[in-house]
Amino acid sequence: MPSNPTNQDNITEKISKSKTEERTGSGTPISIDDKQIVSITNKYAAVASVAGLIPVPVLDLAALVGIQVKMVHEIARTYGKNLKDEALRVAISSLITTIPANSFASVGTSAFKAIPLIGTIFGGLTAVAYYGASTYAVGKIFDSHFSSGGDLLNFRAQDVKSAYVNLVKKETDSTGSVLN
Repeated sequence: MPSNPTNQDNITEKISKSKTEERTGSGTPISIDDKQIVSITNKYAAVASVAGLIPVPVLDLAALVGIQVKMVHEIARTYGKNLKDEALRVAISSLITTIPANSFASVGTSAFKAIPLIGTIFGGLTAVAYYGASTYAVGKIFDSHFSSGGDLLNFRAQDVKSAYVNLVKKETDSTGSVLN
């Protein structure tokens, strides 16, 4: 079922807007400090960037997914939600692989590292920017989803793919986009 562009525009707008301290989750207001969520997202985006320097293809992708799972767990705990690792891996993987260009960028960046010397250097530098931006985008997407009362049962990667791509592109533009 194709996603509704108007719905994606609304999601993108909601994620981009500043949030107030009062958020709604599970039908009741949850008082969340935006600085806390920003701190969590930035911390894991930085760690993911460093994971981009792992010179072994595929091992870096495994590290990336693990970092993103841990980040979303921490964001979810902030919202008082309890998540299962496997369900979270599936949700993050479905988000990342929903976009063909994004999937190619992840796998291509990792695989490029298999080329001795030049591939390791170029693949590592590209992965630093891309993995950080991807992790930041995943954090923003799940922050928005949880703040509106969502959980993994009603998370649909198709609904947020445009917002995800826009966030990754925005974050990588300053360091050299890998999605162009």
